[in-house]
Formats: sequence, C-alpha cells, structure tokens
Amino acid sequence: MAAIKITGTGKASRPANYTEITVTVKRTAKTCAEAVEKTDGRVCELFRLIEEKGFGKDALKTTDFGVSAEYENERKDGEYIRKFIGFSCREGLKLCFPFTAQALSAAVSVLCGEGAEEQVSIAFTVEQSEALKSEALEKAYADALSQANTLARASGKKLGKLLTINSGGAEGVPYSATAVVPAALSARSVSVAPEDVGLTVSVTAEWELE
Repeated sequence: MAAIKITGTGKASRPANYTEITVTVKRTAKTCAEAVEKTDGRVCELFRLIEEKGFGKDALKTTDFGVSAEYENERKDGEYIRKFIGFSCREGLKLCFPFTAQALSAAVSVLCGEGAEEQVSIAFTVEQSEALKSEALEKAYADALSQANTLARASGKKLGKLLTINSGGAEGVPYSATAVVPAALSARSVSVAPEDVGLTVSVTAEWELE
C-alpha cells in the first residue's frame, strides 16, 4: 500500500490579556517551627494586602510549600566544612488576573513594595489559551493536507483514507515574549503593552495514496 506522510505547521496569535505573577516567600530561622511561622506570617500579610487592592479574597493561591535544612561552607584549618545555619521555609504563590496596567501596578505595589523580600516574576498570556491552540492546530492540519494533495496530484495519485495524525508544540501554556522586571514597575507608574501571544505547532499526518 502506497502512503504519504506530511508535516504541516500552523501559527496563531492573540493579544495578551491575562497576567500571571509568581511569588516565592522564603524565611530562615534557627528552628523549623520558627521558619514556618515567619513564612506563614508574611503569606498571611500578602493575602490581606492583595485583597485590600481589590483582587478578591481567594485571588492568591499556594502552588508549593516546603521546609529544608540550610548549610553554609566555612573554612577551618585550610578545609571547608558544612555548617548548619538553620531551617528555611519556602512557599510558592501565584496571582492570576485579567491584564490591565492598573491591576498590574496594584499587584506589584504589594509584592515588590518597600521592605519586600520576595522573588517575583511576571508573565503575560491569554485567558482562553485552548482557543489559541485549536486555531494553530487547524492551520497546521490544513497546511499538511494542502501539501499532501499537491504532492499526490504531482505523482498522478489522489489522497485516500487518513491513516495516522500526530501533533507537536501544543503542550503547556503559551506566553508573550515580553519580559518585565517587577522592581522597575514598583518604582513608578510605567505603561506596559505586552507583545501578542504567539504559538506555532506542527501536525504530521499520513494518508493512503490511491
């Protein structure tokens, strides 16, 4: 049985309309209990401050939580030895909301304001990412089909039954290429217009040749 296998590509883009801010709260103390207490105290404070900014009581979500022993290298008698310095408690948080410059500024003023010690990263995406993926996949399949029909006609054949189809590049959440330094936004009012969120996927399909 003769067959033809073709890979097509599809591209789609949408304006970035959704913001994802990830935050890492980490505190270190001599005891495990004290480290947990310090971290929890800061997290509770962030929950309160974010709610006061109008994001809603449950807007800030915990993504991970852990406690670990902390060591540092100390030079003694010409050698380095590991010295126990305490315990660290780490809690990861995520804040997601529809993108507006005002909302972004409000969130950053809390998370990166005066005295804040947290690691913060900002990313822009689309709220309906599945629709973006579907559009790109449809275009990729159409591209593969068009190529297959062209090659089949050139060889004096025509396409028959679709045998296999596989896609690539559509996994995960697509993000805008725009990179933002959170501390810069907290320093003063800054206008931010994220680049569109683009996605390129592939579809490999195989048909019988008749």
